[in-house]
Amino acid sequence: MELRPLVIRWHESDLHRYHWFIRGLRSDGSYYGEVRSTFDKPRDSDGLSGIARSVEGKLSTDDIKRVLDLAARIREQPSPDTDLPVVGVLADGPVGDPTVLYRHSDSAASEFAMYFVEIIAILRPHLAYHYPSLGQSLSYPTVTVCRSLECVR
Repeated sequence: MELRPLVIRWHESDLHRYHWFIRGLRSDGSYYGEVRSTFDKPRDSDGLSGIARSVEGKLSTDDIKRVLDLAARIREQPSPDTDLPVVGVLADGPVGDPTVLYRHSDSAASEFAMYFVEIIAILRPHLAYHYPSLGQSLSYPTVTVCRSLECVR
């Protein structure tokens, strides 16, 4: 039985803000979605300005196997609710009717957080590759991946 594609949203904050919206990550490792960079407009204007680009690619066999294993672990338990600002979401697709598996906040400290952050670390090199085309450098925040809850913020 083919699994529903995973849907992943992620927001990285630093001087420039990057947003990923992976509309479909399939069990064969192929993915598609958007990467967006937003930045503050000059002082004489209001709001945010930004640029986006469509992305597609394919994870290695080892990477997709690990992502699917982590997603399965998250899927086994009900997603804890959070009142904290959400910076990431993992869901089972399709995009038009997803089932949210997990909502991540920067201060999350749980097994779910550890698994989700590892999924992001696997995807980051594939998506950060597009940052220069958004007018930004490849400088981006580092995520520490660990196998214990002690290093999860």
